[in-house]
Amino acid sequence: MNQTEQILSQLRDVQLPPAPVGVSLWLVLANLLILLTIVLGLYRRWRRVREQWRRDALFQIRQARTLNAAPATLALARLLRQILLYRHGHAANHRQAWLMELDREFSTDWFTQSTGQVFGDALYKPQQLTDEELQTLCTQLERLIRKLPTRPHSVPRQNDGRTLS
Repeated sequence: MNQTEQILSQLRDVQLPPAPVGVSLWLVLANLLILLTIVLGLYRRWRRVREQWRRDALFQIRQARTLNAAPATLALARLLRQILLYRHGHAANHRQAWLMELDREFSTDWFTQSTGQVFGDALYKPQQLTDEELQTLCTQLERLIRKLPTRPHSVPRQNDGRTLS
């Protein structure tokens, strides 16, 4: 035998590594943690998109607080119309029916029996609100909007994906 054959005869046969006895616990925990992070991220994003209309509405109310009384009242009335259109796809045109529809949507009688009447016939009269009355009106609208459920229970939305603007 020559030297090369001697060296080759001393080599062992190729062997596969032994099969693992079990999966390591840290690997399972790492995968579960990654999966949990992804699920929580997707849930948070879903909630954020779902609540976008409310954040937009509250932002518009904050902007209306800085305006004079007449333009602010018109901006708030426009916001209320946008909310009804977004949530139900329609809004009443008649002034009294409009206030009644707002009362139904917000589960209150504030629009037909109290200060919210400013969004009815009073909206078209030259009467001006004071700054204090405007701030109170904005505060009450913020409370009502925060209490609204994210989606209406009775009528499905027709315009998914749109935000108030």
